[in-house]
Amino acid sequence: MCIRDSVFVSKNNALLSAAIITLYALLKPFKWPHPIIMNMPQSLLPILDSPVPILVGINQEKEFILKNGYEKSHPWFIYVYLDDQLVHFNLKQNENLCALPFFHGFQDKLKPVSYTHLRAHETPEHLVCRLLLEKK
Repeated sequence: MCIRDSVFVSKNNALLSAAIITLYALLKPFKWPHPIIMNMPQSLLPILDSPVPILVGINQEKEFILKNGYEKSHPWFIYVYLDDQLVHFNLKQNENLCALPFFHGFQDKLKPVSYTHLRAHETPEHLVCRLLLEKK
């Protein structure tokens, strides 16, 4: 299994969180042992340069990522532009990608969850990330 850094981008904060939680749930029976940040503030974007894989939500528009050159400076990332229903990734030579069916209307089926619901499913790793982010 290949682990790739993933960045979800959307102006809709609820959609951003729902998409990341859905991806995390789809990984079962595997576990994602690396950092997950649902809504990374702009001041913490240098974390994208960390040497560990990361799953990040950025509450911006696609143009923000393109204008700041993140696709070029971080070509190994998978970028999921939720508002545009677009996924961007660079394949390395000899790297295969499974073709997955695209479910039209998937975005409509995602429902926002309450902060209380998120806290109920919080793991120790999520707690540490949340406390670090709230400290700012």
